[in-house]
Amino acid sequence: VVVVTINYRLGAFGYLWLGDHLPDAGLTANAGQLDQIAALEWVRDNIAAFGGDPGNVTIFGESAGAAAVGTLLAMPGAKGLFHKAILQSGTGRAGNREGGQRVADMMLEELGLDRARAAEILAAPADRILEAQTAVAATLTREGGPIFGPVRDGVTLLDQPLSAVRAGAAAQIPVMAGTNRDEVKLFAATVRREEMDDDALLRAVGATLGKPGPEKAREVIGVYRRSRAEKGLPGTNLDILDAVGSDVRFRVGAARLALAQQPHQPDTYLYLFTYASPARRCALGSCHALEMPFVFGTLKAPTQDRFAGSGPGVDQLAERMMDAWIAFARTGRPGHEGIGRWDAYTEPGRPTMVFDLECGQEDDPFGEERRAVEAVL
Repeated sequence: VVVVTINYRLGAFGYLWLGDHLPDAGLTANAGQLDQIAALEWVRDNIAAFGGDPGNVTIFGESAGAAAVGTLLAMPGAKGLFHKAILQSGTGRAGNREGGQRVADMMLEELGLDRARAAEILAAPADRILEAQTAVAATLTREGGPIFGPVRDGVTLLDQPLSAVRAGAAAQIPVMAGTNRDEVKLFAATVRREEMDDDALLRAVGATLGKPGPEKAREVIGVYRRSRAEKGLPGTNLDILDAVGSDVRFRVGAARLALAQQPHQPDTYLYLFTYASPARRCALGSCHALEMPFVFGTLKAPTQDRFAGSGPGVDQLAERMMDAWIAFARTGRPGHEGIGRWDAYTEPGRPTMVFDLECGQEDDPFGEERRAVEAVL
């Protein structure tokens, strides 16, 4: 394979939507996504000179990168520029124009501008825009709302990525998606947390689920407690909260995307990464981003052994994952001799490849937890 990595604009520079404030300025929404499309056009026009095949391009990304991939699946401007897609721990979600207008108004206010002077933002120093972006992001984060991301502007992006995929926008593109079992433990590790009592857990799970009511939240907690105990996984109240959060924020979305794509494209696959990091006495579990050194084969990078571990089993897992990613890029099917059979993701079985020191396909792993969460989302 020939691997191309790209840069694209982030934050206000990539996703501030000023089109409704400056309708005659020729501004477009989703500049960060359009940067990615420009990079794909470069690949189409130039990759043959590097030994690549412009007719067999796979895009893949992790976290925000996976959200970008999911958004590209829905964008008319990206059509025909790539032929397969891999989404690692993310699927993509777009705000509406009203939300984009509010973020733009907040940015203008931070810069001391009103709507009548909106054009002055185009001449503002980059440092001032970054300062305003930081302030706006802090406010929006406290409110729990979207920050800077794709906007359904009706031109570059017409619909939510999931809705577009469900309608067949990416019908010609094989898709592989997946998540890590304990995604949110990486983010939890960045803050100091005290163990919570049952009442605090009930409130926290209710908030994570969108406040479905205490009885529903209590039912979900019970399902997760039983499931984790049966599987021999850590089951403190913080562990339960992290498990629910990981499914709500990551796993449910990946499964929904796969089911939305599968009727249009039989080559649609789902994985679950369950290998646990040895870091912090294994407190991180199978956290967000842990699959990255396995996918890229960077286990020997300095200090990586502290995060990803080391030894023959770890090396073998990396080889098996790299082979799966390469097989998918070449053929649209990720199964290979090292991991065995990997069927397309379909109901009712929901076959899923589980990546761990021992790899293998399972039908709907942690299905009872998924069903409990999906019932209230």
